[in-house]
Amino acid sequence: MSARHTSKATIETNPSCVFPLGLMLAVCLLQVSGCERSPEAEYDGASDAVARAERNVERRQANLEESEAAAARWARQMDRDRQALLDAKRDLAMAEGRLTESATDQVLFRSIQRQLLQDKTLRATAVAVRVEQGHVTLTGQVPEEELRARAQRSVAGTRGVKSVANRIEVSPQKEKR
Repeated sequence: MSARHTSKATIETNPSCVFPLGLMLAVCLLQVSGCERSPEAEYDGASDAVARAERNVERRQANLEESEAAAARWARQMDRDRQALLDAKRDLAMAEGRLTESATDQVLFRSIQRQLLQDKTLRATAVAVRVEQGHVTLTGQVPEEELRARAQRSVAGTRGVKSVANRIEVSPQKEKR
């Protein structure tokens, strides 16, 4: 059998060439159709970018100025607070000086006795107090270690007391029959 040739020409296509040919055609059509930005469009885009950047700079500048003003207010407040602290420390030193002058042994003794009597749990115990130049000695007996420690804490918290010697003995009470 012989192959017949027709008068029509046939074009054979290689499948690997179809995609690159299509891509080239699309690029050409885009260039022809005006998808490239004109110089005017480039200028307008750059002008818009400059305007956005200028607004951003203005916002950032305003934020910085606001932060600087707040920092200045805080610095002034810190200076006032620092001075108030110095004044309070001076007042404390003066008050402590007056306390030391007025805290005679007799005054401390009465103050400590009043504290021990106001504490309901210590009121019923036999705790004796001696004060010499601001140094306190506690003696006596209590039924529990907690009461011994409580008496010492109470006395140690008294202003004008320089030290506490706790010689209180713990002797548990015997049960009554």
